[in-house]
Amino acid sequence: MEVCDFDKDGDYDIVLGSYFHRALDVTSIVMKSGASLPQILILKNTTK
Repeated sequence: MEVCDFDKDGDYDIVLGSYFHRALDVTSIVMKSGASLPQILILKNTTK
């Protein structure tokens, strides 16, 4: 989690990241070369 002015509009936004996997999925993740990673969610503060 990071709180910063992501969109440079003068207010704070929140960036959330997630990375998890089961031990059995490691091979498939390596084979995909991380194409589906990373997963992030950006919550933009739109209040003025």
